[in-house]
Amino acid sequence: MAEMWVLWLLKFMSFKALSKLLHISYGKIKKVLMDFVRMADLPGSMIDDLEELHLGIDEHSFRHQDMVIVVTDVTAKRVLGILKDDRLSTLEEFLKKIPSQRVKEVCIDMKEGFRKVAQRLFPKANVVVDHFHIIADGNRRMDEARRIEQDVRNKRKVRIPKKIFLVGFERLSEGGREKLDELLSQYPNLKDFYWAKEALRKLCGAKDKKEALRQSELVIMNLNASDDAKSPKMGKYT
Repeated sequence: MAEMWVLWLLKFMSFKALSKLLHISYGKIKKVLMDFVRMADLPGSMIDDLEELHLGIDEHSFRHQDMVIVVTDVTAKRVLGILKDDRLSTLEEFLKKIPSQRVKEVCIDMKEGFRKVAQRLFPKANVVVDHFHIIADGNRRMDEARRIEQDVRNKRKVRIPKKIFLVGFERLSEGGREKLDELLSQYPNLKDFYWAKEALRKLCGAKDKKEALRQSELVIMNLNASDDAKSPKMGKYT
């Protein structure tokens, strides 16, 4: 079970951070990972005791530049497989070995190929995008807009702060909110991106599917109505 705990934590942490947390060497962590990769062709006994499966599919870089796919059961907090590469064919081959009727939910990142494979192999399961990836994508697009405003439109003659746009609005102090209002007034091209980023955070906190759908429709409608050329593109992926 200690090895499973190491593998689970590796999904969220770097080797260095995990080594510091658990007080074990980089070499030991790498050995646990590579041993699992070699035996990860079959989910086998990893799912035998689970009546329902709630799969998580995500890409992770364990070997610096080499991407691999990690398959977990998000409810049981159990790693089912760390695949040898990030090819969709490799993922499909692995998922075909999992009984389709036991899969109730598949949680993926925003990769379209993952969605298509999951829906094809598990047609009765709910396929959802991990809220972490939705928020991360909103933050990335917000920061991209900030950099364009700073580097292109203002030709690097100004420095527009980064962190204040990425922190959740409710976490800002009164002074921080005043500063934010000042910046958005000074750089109106950032308003739509900031609004969309915050709306996506609210969407991820929706109390039920109906509320989430209402929120998503609102986000898409406002983005498509935006004057900024890149905002409608953001709405396409929401």
